[in-house]
Amino acid sequence: MILDLRDRQALLDSMEAVLDYLPAKERKPFEDVYLAEREETPVSLDQLIELSLQAGALTWPARQAFRQFVTSMGQELEWDLVTKHVSRPVAFFLLQRKTDDGGLDHVLQQEGIEHALYPEHLQEIELVRQEAWRLIYQDHKEMLEPVTQEMSSELEGIRQFLKRQKEDALTKTGKDQEQLLDALQQIEVRLFLLGEWLPIELIRDELPIA
Repeated sequence: MILDLRDRQALLDSMEAVLDYLPAKERKPFEDVYLAEREETPVSLDQLIELSLQAGALTWPARQAFRQFVTSMGQELEWDLVTKHVSRPVAFFLLQRKTDDGGLDHVLQQEGIEHALYPEHLQEIELVRQEAWRLIYQDHKEMLEPVTQEMSSELEGIRQFLKRQKEDALTKTGKDQEQLLDALQQIEVRLFLLGEWLPIELIRDELPIA
C-alpha cells in the first residue's frame, strides 16, 4: 500500500482513522484540522503532513497492541461484527468462504477474491470492519494497556534510531542526503500513516547505503 503525501484527502483520512486510539482530550489539534478544511481555511500541506505523522506516532503503540489482539484472541469478535453488519449477500459470501482456522483476513486473502467480489463490496467490508475495530477497541483498551506500554517502549527505540539516521543524513550532501531523507520519510509514512510493524533491523536493511 502506498500513500501519496500530496493527497490532502488521503492524509485527512489517515488522521481520522487513528483518532479513536487517542484520549478525547488529546484529539482537539487534529479535529481542528477538519474544521479548518470544512471552513475552507485549510492548513498548509506541510502542516497537514506533520500533523498526520504526529497523530500516527501518538497512536502507533495502541494500534500495534490492538492489531495483535484482533488477529488472535479478538479474531472471532471481528468476524461476528463484520458478518452481522455487512449486507446479506456479502455476509453469505464470507460465511461460505470461512474456514475453522482463519478469520476475516484469511478469507480476504484467498486467491481470486478480488474477482469474486465487486469493488463496492470490498469497500463495504472495509468500512464495516473499521467500525467493528472501533467498537472492539473501546471494549478492550484497558485489557490491552500492558501491550500498549510494551509497544511504546518499542516505538521509543525506533524513533531514536530514526533521529540518528536523520542527523547522519544532514552530514551528507547532494544525492546521498536526498536519498536517505526520502527513504526515512517513507519509513515514517509506513510506520505512522499506514501503521506497519517495522522493527529497527528491517528499517536498517531498507535504508540506502552510502
